[in-house]
This record gives sequence, structure tokens and C-alpha cells, in this order.
Amino acid sequence: MHDLIRSYAGTLATQDAATERRAGTDRLLDLYERLTADADARLRRVPRPTPAGHPVADDATPDRPDLADADRALTWLRTERANLLACLAATDGPRRTVALTAGLTELLRRDGPWSEALARHAAAARAAEELGDTVEHANALGDLATVRRLSGDYGGAERDLRRALAAYRAVGDRLGEAGALTGLAKALSRTADYTAAAATVQRALDLYRELGDRPGEAGALVELAVARGMTSDFRGAQDMLRRGFELYRRLGDRPGQAYALRILGIAHGRVGDFAGSRELLQEALERYRQLGGRLGEALSLTDLGRAEVGLGDHAAAARTLRTSLELHRELDHRMGQSTAMFYLGCALRRDGDLAGAATALGEALALNRDIGNRSGEAMTLNELGAVHLLTGDVDRAMTAHREALALAERVPSPWDAAQSLAGFGRCAMARRRTVEGTAQLREALDIFRRISAAEAAEVAAELAALG
Repeated sequence: MHDLIRSYAGTLATQDAATERRAGTDRLLDLYERLTADADARLRRVPRPTPAGHPVADDATPDRPDLADADRALTWLRTERANLLACLAATDGPRRTVALTAGLTELLRRDGPWSEALARHAAAARAAEELGDTVEHANALGDLATVRRLSGDYGGAERDLRRALAAYRAVGDRLGEAGALTGLAKALSRTADYTAAAATVQRALDLYRELGDRPGEAGALVELAVARGMTSDFRGAQDMLRRGFELYRRLGDRPGQAYALRILGIAHGRVGDFAGSRELLQEALERYRQLGGRLGEALSLTDLGRAEVGLGDHAAAARTLRTSLELHRELDHRMGQSTAMFYLGCALRRDGDLAGAATALGEALALNRDIGNRSGEAMTLNELGAVHLLTGDVDRAMTAHREALALAERVPSPWDAAQSLAGFGRCAMARRRTVEGTAQLREALDIFRRISAAEAAEVAAELAALG
């Protein structure tokens, strides 16, 4: 509205009776409640469990906006964001709080800021518990857990999802159970408990297949591939990702296709196919930009930077990773920040900027320790060890690799363990302990070859140079 019209309307509203003002407000909130539920449903890739007896939305709304597909729904939510948040602030009833917050779930997840999303979902979870609505309480806990995971609170995400899982099971909601299991697997993966994550998401996959829920099945396949890839089963992960992508393609799920392409691009890079990795990641990036998915865009840029490092284009990698880092900071995505900083450190080290690399890696290490990302911590320590060795500080390099190996054995992560062993070998060579260094490099090479890792070629070349 024009400022004068808005002022005039506000003046008129004060002259209405309180009952009329309340009735008008209720009509407005009813309208937004129906429209946000519809818009959010268009954006969700897996259906939301609905409590029995909940009213069916009335679509016969005058001047109803066009929410026919996900693109229009997201555009409408972004346009109406300020109004929707004002409506949520104006409501004083728990049922309305739960409903309006649920309708904002996808908008808040995609656009953040996640600090605000955390507060909104926590309030909705309390309101649902106050109502005694078991399914809505479980739904709100799941939404809260998603944002906790994105913001780096993996312990809090796991706690909320276990509560949600128990609630769904108590009322026999198998769709909710499958969704909670998938979310729980993601939280477990982020704390490097990959064995438990794989077992958990396998149960979700079985449930989705029993229910005939193809979108849920596709998402579970991709998450299972992530868990396998993180335990260095790169080939198995690639096969599973292709199956997940094909299922998303048949479903016409564009965000799902972009997600599967991004993870597949990562998997190609892990086995040394950096050109293929870059191609897949550029396609994923373009898809996310077309969809307006800022988080997907930020993550794809990080992974693209990693591929550029692998291809030796260090200057381009640094530019890509700095752009990614800015996006992750805008979203307050701490895991994304730590990963972008790590790969930026890798690029700078390979480009000869050891001071810049040490600074970036130090920030990545602090972030990973703060959010409890043990796998990221191990990766960063090994890279820091390489930086220390290049500066001639062999003692610090050995300490970093030793700490990384201890973490890799706890995860467990053969790839990280092999990186540590290769680091030990290079440190031994720097001290002219050739026999010891050669043995450690050979041990690292055996692991890299067993898991088909890209680093096998580099270590093999080092050993060949030693004769």
C-alpha cells in the first residue's frame, strides 16, 4: 500500500468495534494459514504426516494466488514473508502458532536466518505439546531438528528426532517414523557415526518401500549413499546415487535431482575424476540457481571449489570458495562455513600461500571442533600437517597427523587414516628416515587403492620417485 492509504486504513480500523477488529484479524489469519499450508506442501519433497481429524483446507478463496507449483509457491512465500511473520507474531493461540509455523517451514529452511527459524520452531513445538497433539508435536520437533542440524547443533538435532521418532511410533504413524529415521541418519552422519547412520537410514528406506512412498525412497537412497561414501565406499555410493537420481527424475522432483547430482559430483571427485566432478557440480549449481535454492547453491560452490583444487586451478578454486563462504555466512550455516574454509586452505597451500592456508585451516578447525564434526576435524588436521611440513616445522606436522589418525580410527574413516599415514611418511622423509617413510607411504597407498581414492596416484608417484 501507499503510505497514505495504509495510514488512512489504520485510522479507520481503530474506529471499528473490538469484535469486528478481532473477526477481521481472524479471517486474515485463517486465509494465511490455508495458503501457507498449501505453499509449503508444494515445496516439500516428502509429505508431512497429518493428524487424524484435522480439517481439510478450503481452496475456495477469493482472489487466491497461483500456487500451482513449487516455483510459484516459493515466490509467493518470499513476497509475503514480512506479512506472514507479522501474522505469526499477532497470534496468541497455540493451534494457530503450530499451523502458521508449519506453513513457513520450507521458507525458513531455504532462506534462513536459521537463528530465527530455531526460535519459531521451538515455540511451535512447545505449543503443540501444550495442545497434546502427538503428531503435530512430532512434526514440530522434526522441523526444529532440521534447523538444529543445519546450524551445527547435531546433538540437539539427534535428541529432538529421537523424541519425534518415539512419538510417531506411539501412534503408529509409519510415514512420520520413516521421516524421523532419515533425519536421524543425517544427524548421525554429521557427527561421523556413519555405521549407525547407514543402519538407521536403511530402516527408513525399508519403511518407505513398504509404504510405496517413492519420494521418501529416493531421499533415503541418497542419504545411504552419503553414509557409504563417508566410510570410503566410493563406488558403492556412486551406484546408489545414480539410482536415487533416476528415481527423482521419474518423479519430476527438480530439487531432488539437483541434490543427487551434487552428491554424485562429490563421489566422482573422491575417486579422482575431477573433470567429471566439475561437470556434475556445475549442472547441480545451475539447477539450484534456477530453483532459487540458496543453500544448495552455497554447497555446490563449495564442492565445485574442491573439484577445481583437484584439477590444479587453484586461483579459480579460491574465488569459488570465497563466494561459497559468503553465502554460508549469510545463511549462518556453520558446517558449510567450515567446509568452505577447509577447501580454501587446500587451494591456498597448493598455490604457495602457506600463511593464508594456515589461517583458513585454523578457522575451519575451530568451527569443526565447536560443532562436533570429527570427520571435518580429522581432514583439517591432516591438511594443517601438510602446511606445517612445508614451513619446516616437522614436530607440529607429526602432532597434527597423529591427532587426525586418532579421530579417523574413532569414526572410522579409512581415507582420513590413509591421509595421516601419508603425512607420517612425508615427515619421516623430511628427517631422512627413508625406510620408515617408505613403509608408511606404502601403507597409505594400499588403503587408497583399496578404496579407489584419488590420492593413490599422488602417493604412487612419490614412491616411484624414491625408487
